[in-house]
Amino acid sequence: MDQIPHLGDDEEKKSLRFQLSDLDEFMEWASDDRVMRFLREPRTDRAAALGHLKGRIMPHPWYRAICVEDRPVGWVSATPAPDDSLHQASLGYGLAYDH
Repeated sequence: MDQIPHLGDDEEKKSLRFQLSDLDEFMEWASDDRVMRFLREPRTDRAAALGHLKGRIMPHPWYRAICVEDRPVGWVSATPAPDDSLHQASLGYGLAYDH
């Protein structure tokens, strides 16, 4: 049986999640033209970004923040194909420019 590699104390801890407390980190990349230029208009309004986080991202079953050392540095999402295909989806991701 294969062993699951153990992340030692000196290695970065990685996880996937999204919480309302992630708003500041979300704003770092969502308001950055370099990150958002191929996706949509950057989000520069904090209240609108909070509404987007609460209304669209948090309820989405497959949209998560990529976290390193418990700090969100980007996102990953999967969206099922628009037709009835059970075996297709779109995968999207983005990382803060400094990562």
